[in-house]
Amino acid sequence: MLPRLTSRGGYLPPPPDLPGKFGVRIESALAVRRVKTKREFNGECWLGFERLTCVPIQAKMIKDGMLTKDEKQWVKDHNRRCLEKLESYMRDDKRALAWLKREAGRNLGISPTGPGGISIDWD
Repeated sequence: MLPRLTSRGGYLPPPPDLPGKFGVRIESALAVRRVKTKREFNGECWLGFERLTCVPIQAKMIKDGMLTKDEKQWVKDHNRRCLEKLESYMRDDKRALAWLKREAGRNLGISPTGPGGISIDWD
C-alpha cells in the first residue's frame, strides 16, 4: 500500500482590499494510488489520486461566474459521485437521503434570499 496524502485544502482568505470579509475552506482527504495510463509514457509507474472525502459541496453557495466550465463540471461530478457512494448507506434515514439527493442534484449558483432575508453579498 502506498502512503496516504492528506490535503488540508486550506483557508482561502479574502483579498487584502476586502478587510472584514470571509474566506472559504474546503478540505479533502486523498489517497495516492498506482494508475494505468493509455501509453505508459516514460515508464510503467504512474500515480494518481483517489478522493476519500465524500461530502457534497454546497452548490448554492458557489458564485458560478467565478468558475470555469471544467470546474463547474468537476463540482457536479463530485456531488454525483457522493450520491452514488453514500446512497445505499442512507436508505434507512429518509431525511439524510433526501438531503443528499437534493445537494447532489442542485444546480450551481447563489440561492435567492432565504427566510429572514439572509443573503450573500459577493461583490
